[in-house]
Amino acid sequence: MAELCREVILSNDYYDFIVQYGYGMDQMGDCILNIMDRFEIYYWPRDWREFSINNYTYYAIPKLFGLLDTSSMDVSGITALQNQPILNLTGKNVLMGFVDTGIDYQNPLFLGKDGKTRVTAIWDQTDQSGTAPEGFYYGTEYREEAIDAALQTENPEHTVPSRDENGHGTFMAGIAAGGMTEDGSFTGAAPDAKIAMVKLKPAKQYLRDFFFIREDALAFQENDIMAGLAYLRRLARELRLPLVVCLGVGSNQGDRTGAMPLSRVMEYMGTDTGTILVAAAGNETGLAHHYMGMFGREKEMESVELRVAEGERGFSLEFWAQAPEVYSIALLSPTGGSIPQIPARLGRSEVASFIFERTVVYIDYQIVDPISGNFLIVMRFQDPTPGVWTIQVYNSLFISGRYDMWLPMEGFLSPDTVFLRPDPYTTLCNPAAARQVITVSTYNHVDGSLYQHSSRGYTRDDRIKPDITAPGVNVYGPGRDGRFVRKTGSSVAAAHVAGSAAQLLEWAVGMGKRPSINTNDALTFFIRGADRRPELEYPNREWGFGTLNAYQIFERLSDV
Repeated sequence: MAELCREVILSNDYYDFIVQYGYGMDQMGDCILNIMDRFEIYYWPRDWREFSINNYTYYAIPKLFGLLDTSSMDVSGITALQNQPILNLTGKNVLMGFVDTGIDYQNPLFLGKDGKTRVTAIWDQTDQSGTAPEGFYYGTEYREEAIDAALQTENPEHTVPSRDENGHGTFMAGIAAGGMTEDGSFTGAAPDAKIAMVKLKPAKQYLRDFFFIREDALAFQENDIMAGLAYLRRLARELRLPLVVCLGVGSNQGDRTGAMPLSRVMEYMGTDTGTILVAAAGNETGLAHHYMGMFGREKEMESVELRVAEGERGFSLEFWAQAPEVYSIALLSPTGGSIPQIPARLGRSEVASFIFERTVVYIDYQIVDPISGNFLIVMRFQDPTPGVWTIQVYNSLFISGRYDMWLPMEGFLSPDTVFLRPDPYTTLCNPAAARQVITVSTYNHVDGSLYQHSSRGYTRDDRIKPDITAPGVNVYGPGRDGRFVRKTGSSVAAAHVAGSAAQLLEWAVGMGKRPSINTNDALTFFIRGADRRPELEYPNREWGFGTLNAYQIFERLSDV
């Protein structure tokens, strides 16, 4: 059965579905992954029924995620905590978990002072040569003993063939939990922490085709990320260690209210005692991927202009509004072709084609999204004619008049496919809008400026996100093959906060100062310790509650 399930899970001939726990059907098959008793992942043959949003619902279809690509330690107060003679917080007896592109476990930064590995476990979803973690069926799990044994051989990859071909996961782990180089030129935030890495497998081709993801884009499936989180949670409980999870992947899909399955799993997990979840806010500001519309009560129609780049093979676009409002759309192509207003109907799907153009637009209405309860239109443009498209928006039930549209994230479509009148706010990448997650935006620690592309809040339901800002511009850290590189992005900022969270867990759990700590508690500590500029009002959409200062957390605790 396990081998059969492995084949099914990996096969592009099977659809993957995310189903709320307890709502599945027996006829959905024998290969089912349980995600923390909150969701189940089912796999079903592709020839069963036409693959569409209205046949399976929006949230059942896995969304696709991409990467959100040491003076920075000093300015964040992390080095001061490492060197403080009484606290000396270095992440001892804390497990740091990553769901990313893998890890270069041979890098000396991930060895302890005894020369043995600090990588407690690797679940490589791409490697089918060994035994999968119990209950997950696919990939291969490598534990600390196997990694140490491999490091004693001339060719470690012969024994543990897991590699990080991209380098992103290695960089993240290095910033958060890397050791110190011999010359002292680099150290991670929590150099004594244990490390666990889930290496994500690439998204299946049918999902890439469905959402028209660029061929050169690296994309991961939501359900694989969810499985990775479930694995890390179980591992931490087995080892009886407090856990920090650092997530440096994101997506422009979803409604930014924390309703998507990945966000709900993180919300549940974030309430666990001894667990802190950290997510990158994203790098979407200034890329013109978000449009916010606001109807007046008497307004009948609003035109939204979208420029499509030459050579764009396709893209998806999501339209979200707060229930009970109802909207409908019409389309005008760059050459003057038109699709008249398509009235909103429950479960309506339309395939719109143009007489003199190759373009086909697939339009799905969800009057009441079954998870969030909100209004949703998904538009998928196939072979779009380059030039300026106009989406005419009509409102038939007015309450607030606000609606939002998002194009795919950077890397998933051409950089020249943009809204002509974009809005810079609510540009957070999911799951940054999730509750019980510390959401991190990005600044330049050298000159103190906000990173120009740092995603901004708030969430679509007006909750404060991001929570805190950390260094993430031109940061020095470990890359592939033992080299050092510089990276920029909110995932880098999230790694700083995750490392600081490991320091906090060492104090709270390891030293017994606050054993009941969870993500919400940790966020309060970070907010109290944050640096704030006198000329700014806090919280705000760019900086959250201020910039990371781990040392100041403890200074202010001593004043209470």
